[in-house]
Amino acid sequence: MDIIHAETVVEYDGTVAALGNFDGLHVAHMTIIRNGIEYARAHGLKSGVLLFEENSKEITGTKHIELITPNEAKLELLEREKPDFVY
Repeated sequence: MDIIHAETVVEYDGTVAALGNFDGLHVAHMTIIRNGIEYARAHGLKSGVLLFEENSKEITGTKHIELITPNEAKLELLEREKPDFVY
């Protein structure tokens, strides 16, 4: 699993990506991610997860929101699902 940061240019053609705030990787979030990975594999595409290192509400200037799942734990959980990349 490649870990890509915002300043990195991604040159994947044919990609399925799950995009979300993903403040915690609960059952519903994992279902979205797994479905994207399965679809990508079935169609010969790259699979990825796009998430925020901070809660996106912090970026937009609203109150501080604690992440349910810390970023390190998210990466460990995602590694088990085997997406091609996390951005």
